[in-house]
Amino acid sequence: MKTMLAATVLLLLVTLAPAPASAEFGVAASAGIGAIFRNKEVDRSNVDLEILLFYKMSMIKFDLGMRLDMEDIDQKIQLLPGVRIDLPIVYLRAAVPLTVHGPFDWGFLVGLGVDYHFMKILGIFAEVDTTIYLEDGDPTSHWPLEVRAGLELTF
Repeated sequence: MKTMLAATVLLLLVTLAPAPASAEFGVAASAGIGAIFRNKEVDRSNVDLEILLFYKMSMIKFDLGMRLDMEDIDQKIQLLPGVRIDLPIVYLRAAVPLTVHGPFDWGFLVGLGVDYHFMKILGIFAEVDTTIYLEDGDPTSHWPLEVRAGLELTF
């Protein structure tokens, strides 16, 4: 029993151990669409474009994103400072969306994604995000769920 437990702990440590240290800059662009759950209704969210600048250190990417509403350009622009953590197979994303143009709102974004890189320079990715908004007084009043897909370029 002790051997099985030790082997399991060792396997987890090796699997989750960070890769050799390296620092890289990059830019990513993605399009997203989703659904907004409000009380007992479901509405389609507008298509948006996100431009993401990032700095990668080992397993962590520090992000600064800008999200634009593509169906009503003058409606909403958000800044999304955040972080992505690369795990085996998937990555976890966390950010704080701040609406800087349009009705002010903010919250916490969490997401789960997968990516695939070609020659460490070009990559494709897909993720599922949700945001808990806090400014509107009731974080359960609306719950957005969004699917994104895009390209990533690392320098």
